[in-house]
Amino acid sequence: MKNIINPPAIIQEARQIEWEEAISLGLELREQKDNVQWSLGGLASRVAKSYGEDSIGEFAKAINIPKNTLREYRRIVKKFPLGNQEPMLCFRHYQVAAGQEHPEKWIKEAADNVWTSEQLAVKIKQSREPEYEPRPQIRQCSFCKKYYLDSDNVCTFRGRHQTGA
Repeated sequence: MKNIINPPAIIQEARQIEWEEAISLGLELREQKDNVQWSLGGLASRVAKSYGEDSIGEFAKAINIPKNTLREYRRIVKKFPLGNQEPMLCFRHYQVAAGQEHPEKWIKEAADNVWTSEQLAVKIKQSREPEYEPRPQIRQCSFCKKYYLDSDNVCTFRGRHQTGA
């Protein structure tokens, strides 16, 4: 089997790498990783179409990729057809958005705001959570031992306690 792992020479060099070089190379490698995930998802779709849904497991075993990973890649490719991806977003952005009611809206927002996939996940989670309203504390009147809400600031019977009513 041909070894296709050819790391760029700059990774193997002994000299210190410049920050800009590291960023550039990192972005390039991330793009390669994303392209592989999209490609594997597309290939898995073609295999399932040509050989049936049950073939995915055998195909995954044959190429030494976990079946669930390959199915996940395929799910994302089915949800977001190839060729329409936002260039600044990675495959993970699409995974995070895929389970939402309006995934395209989330992808657009992530691209417009230059969110990381983690930031996108947080924004989605925040959109589902209701605004937090602290519960009022319950207090007990030291005189009559009845309970009242702290927001009332005073026992509702307190006036009667003071007047003897």
